[in-house]
Amino acid sequence: MGAERNPGAGMKHSPTNPASPARDWAAVLLLPIAFAIPALRRRAWRSFYQLFASADPDAFALMNYGYAGETQPPLDPDQEHERYAYQLYHRVAAAVDLSDRDVLEVGCGRGGGTAYLARRFGPRLVVGIDLAPAAIRLCRERHRGDNLRFEIGDAMALPFPDASFDAVVNVESAFCYPSRAGFYAEVRRVLRDGGHFLYADIFDRGQVGRIETALQRAGFALVEAASINDEVIAACDRDTDRRRALIDRLCRSRLTRTIAYNFAAIPGHFIYRRLAAGRRQYRAYCLRALEKAHAG
Repeated sequence: MGAERNPGAGMKHSPTNPASPARDWAAVLLLPIAFAIPALRRRAWRSFYQLFASADPDAFALMNYGYAGETQPPLDPDQEHERYAYQLYHRVAAAVDLSDRDVLEVGCGRGGGTAYLARRFGPRLVVGIDLAPAAIRLCRERHRGDNLRFEIGDAMALPFPDASFDAVVNVESAFCYPSRAGFYAEVRRVLRDGGHFLYADIFDRGQVGRIETALQRAGFALVEAASINDEVIAACDRDTDRRRALIDRLCRSRLTRTIAYNFAAIPGHFIYRRLAAGRRQYRAYCLRALEKAHAG
């Protein structure tokens, strides 16, 4: 398969340690204004994930807001403390049958979700990519499997040939990218005809119509579109104590704790308030890649 290329093959992976934390925090502090400047947004988010990838490798495996729905998939004992985050992956990926399929996750972070996909859904291969080298080093150190691989990769220029995968998964990551439309075009390029894009993300309330139009223009047919705001907010509420304790342990200064509380959607902070007020929408999609002759 065209996705077999592994730029990390044969590398000796050293323990994951923070690199240039002062530089990275400087970029992270620009996040409030970075959304208006795509090039700056990209740099700031990369630094943000570099820092959190370098945090205590035993502390957490996933970085999402979670999902508190009716379905509660079985988890290993060492996964239970992150149940809501795993349930979000399950909610997104269970929309189609992934058994014996080639799957790509874009924005794999610390790799826990990618490893869950590989174990839980029986795919032939799962490749997780992330722009942050520290994240990929951690993934390779922490998660191993015969059907699991991690690579450094850019969501805006996916390092795979056309038609390499049967499914692409993207969970709470595309809001960081310079261009969602450009990302959608890349997803469609690497998907085989009839493959699926399994996608969950946060949108401003007024963006939803434009986003769905962009997905259709990229060559996708809508199979499912659902607002999961209530389930995500419920997960944030139920998981607050764990997240707050983790942030308090990992972030030494009041400023860095405040930034982390916000991005972890701790109740009372900006992102949580916008979700709770409905100003931001958390949505889940299952999309089918149309044959190129019929796309658009």
